[in-house]
Amino acid sequence: MYDPSAVLICLNEKLHVPIPDRYQYFDNLVEDKTMLLQMLLSSVGAHEITLHYQLDSLSLHLAYIITSKEVSTTTALNKT
Repeated sequence: MYDPSAVLICLNEKLHVPIPDRYQYFDNLVEDKTMLLQMLLSSVGAHEITLHYQLDSLSLHLAYIITSKEVSTTTALNKT
């Protein structure tokens, strides 16, 4: 079940999943990738999460996983 205090995101392997069209515009509107992921986390009720990794082109894949809650190999991002 989804736990807002520990968002589980698949970071350990390259993801090959379809990305919902509604997220295609995020990358163009938000230059700051940290802000991008914070917006996505907020949209699913996760707040005050410290990011411990370098955001890159996986941001849209992360959006898909956070939203769909489909996680396989995971890394937890916990509140501090």
